[in-house]
Amino acid sequence: MLENGYAVSVIVLSALVVESALNRTRYVRNEPKRESAVDTLRRLSAGDLAHEIEEVFVLRDIIAHNHIWTAAMRWDDSSGMALDSAEKAKQEMSSLKSDNEKLLKEAREERDKILRDARTMSNQLHDEAQTNAKKTADKIIADAKSIINTEKQAALNDIKAQVAMFSLEIAGKLIKKNLSDDKSQKELTETLIKDLKLN
Repeated sequence: MLENGYAVSVIVLSALVVESALNRTRYVRNEPKRESAVDTLRRLSAGDLAHEIEEVFVLRDIIAHNHIWTAAMRWDDSSGMALDSAEKAKQEMSSLKSDNEKLLKEAREERDKILRDARTMSNQLHDEAQTNAKKTADKIIADAKSIINTEKQAALNDIKAQVAMFSLEIAGKLIKKNLSDDKSQKELTETLIKDLKLN
């Protein structure tokens, strides 16, 4: 069987090479008339070669058109003459169509599943990003409040210390002014002693 395949290939390729060469010859000679390779060889005074090549072309035609000759014809009362191969092709096309529709349906379902999964993943990532951003913002706000409170307390303590110093300075100046004479000093001393006794 394998030798037959090689023989068929050699016949078809030989016919193709001869046809190509003769088509090239017609093109180079500017011959617009289309004719068979055998007719071209006869016109070019190569009748013996034309006779032998004609058999190669006949074999090529038999091989190339074998599918037409092997088609089984049957008589059908309702539709007349029909080719069995056409009916088989119709059945195969119907089968292929249903297979293709099934594959398309599966592909659409797979696409929809992938899209659903992608949407779900996207929503999860979005929610996680929002949660993380809120946590980060809350931490930054809490840290800022803590720093503000610390700075506020430090400022208040500083103000209290300054007020106390100013008060002491003012009190010192007032006491110096009020106690500049001996009589004032004695009165203050007696008042302080009384206050101490009461407490």
